[in-house]
Amino acid sequence: MFALYHPLKGRALWCALILLIHGLVTVVTIAFTFVELDLLSRIERGENVPYHELISSDDRMLVIGWVYIASIVIAGAAFIFWMHRAYRNLEPLMGRFQEHSPWWVIFGWIIPIISLFRPYQLMKEIYRDSSPGLPYRGDTTPLLPFWWALWLVGGWIGTFAGNLMFRGETARDLIMADRFYVVTDALALAALVFALVLVHRITSNQQTKYEGNIAAASSA
Repeated sequence: MFALYHPLKGRALWCALILLIHGLVTVVTIAFTFVELDLLSRIERGENVPYHELISSDDRMLVIGWVYIASIVIAGAAFIFWMHRAYRNLEPLMGRFQEHSPWWVIFGWIIPIISLFRPYQLMKEIYRDSSPGLPYRGDTTPLLPFWWALWLVGGWIGTFAGNLMFRGETARDLIMADRFYVVTDALALAALVFALVLVHRITSNQQTKYEGNIAAASSA
């Protein structure tokens, strides 16, 4: 027996709001990183930087770092929460069981190696089967590979930046790490924009397809 269809609008609105808040936190993080870059550049040039500036910079980056981590965890949970419902809706929309269990929407993000490709596969399946005008196995959208590439590349660069920051011994090392962090955050913002477009488009498509199915069943 298929699961019941549940409109995505409510979850989509909450997901979009939380993603936007995370985007704002990311922008603030980038701004603070540029401030720290300026401070590190002064140190590298041999300027006598007051101790209180160093302490203030460390405290500021520590706080924004924890806020960023909290926001990305909450934003990720909101996105997966929306994605899980979107995937479960495919059964009543398509009138058949899907290729994967809805639980893969959750575990696919956290299992090593599988997390490199399973979320993309599931999102591609969601987009394809939610689209009213697309035939089964039809084309999807270039948004999906761009979104996933930005997410993966940003994550890899962020890991590299973290290792560089951890091993850094000089101002130059920390400057390079911060620059990579800025690139990571910029890619994350771009991926977030693509994610917002996907959330809006899939939510709208599912509702259109559901209403079309109801109309077709009524006229049959």
